[in-house]
Amino acid sequence: MPEVVEVHLFNDFVAQIALVPPGLPFDEAPWECDDRSITSEKSSGSLWFKVFRGDDLTPVGIAVFAANDSEVQCDNIEIDCLYRCKGLAKELYRLAACIFDAPVVPSKTLLDGGEKFWENRTAIHCE
Repeated sequence: MPEVVEVHLFNDFVAQIALVPPGLPFDEAPWECDDRSITSEKSSGSLWFKVFRGDDLTPVGIAVFAANDSEVQCDNIEIDCLYRCKGLAKELYRLAACIFDAPVVPSKTLLDGGEKFWENRTAIHCE
């Protein structure tokens, strides 16, 4: 089973991250990390995030990223409306870029929130 690591983010947010290799059988994956649900290219694996408030571990969001040899795409991200526009999504994108050592680029299918997020961006790199 892939290891789940915990990372402390800014403003006392905490992320639990599972790095799932491509094709991992569902019964060996942590949480419900079934990479068959991912529509983005995932030949280098996928990252599954759960984000919590650090003070009381209230869930505030989830995200799934998938990567190939040259780029990463966000397959799904959901941040609770109380915590949007505070930099959480950008930090998750940055972490995905750092972990996969590749830029995160916009996916082919963006919802309204995704279109707004990518409005003035072309890629997010590890900083």
